[in-house]
Amino acid sequence: MDEPSHDQRTNVFFALKPAPGDAHRLHDVGRNLERRGMIRGRRVAPACLHLSLVGVGGGRGRIPPDAVSAMKRAVAEVRFPAFEIVFDRVVTFRTGQVRAPIVAIDSNDAIEAMALRLAIRAALEAKGIRLPVRSSFAPHMTLCWGESDQPEFPIAPISWPVHEMCLVESWVGAGRHLALATWPLGRSTSRAHV
Repeated sequence: MDEPSHDQRTNVFFALKPAPGDAHRLHDVGRNLERRGMIRGRRVAPACLHLSLVGVGGGRGRIPPDAVSAMKRAVAEVRFPAFEIVFDRVVTFRTGQVRAPIVAIDSNDAIEAMALRLAIRAALEAKGIRLPVRSSFAPHMTLCWGESDQPEFPIAPISWPVHEMCLVESWVGAGRHLALATWPLGRSTSRAHV
């Protein structure tokens, strides 16, 4: 597995990542919206498309192996069925910065993703793993980083099947995502796949 340099900023989180074919299809949706002038910005590469569930921290370099092992053990106890994500709106998250995430969301709040998020948080907290405090959560997939004044608009529903959850290490600013572990949904999740 690749190692980030000691000064590389990293962010670690549990996420849902589309399979490669679905990721390319979702990336094409962003490209089509851009061609039609509906979004403007730097699109997220297919390999980095994801729906974040639970952030567990960030810093410089690799998260300590014992922390990863503790999270793997805790989340191995989560049981959750496979489901489908459907996005039907594009919104801009206002960040106060010049560039803001332009994201696809589900008008129905992606109920299954919200429930899985709560299950992961509960499993981690039950094992004494402290999580960053987050005041709000809106399930979304960032399509691109663009201008913060772009309006919200509906899109034809786009969906992808969710068969696994994963622990991701993101190399901030480098466009790299590494899966530290994955767990299948819809069957026993007693073993993490690395």
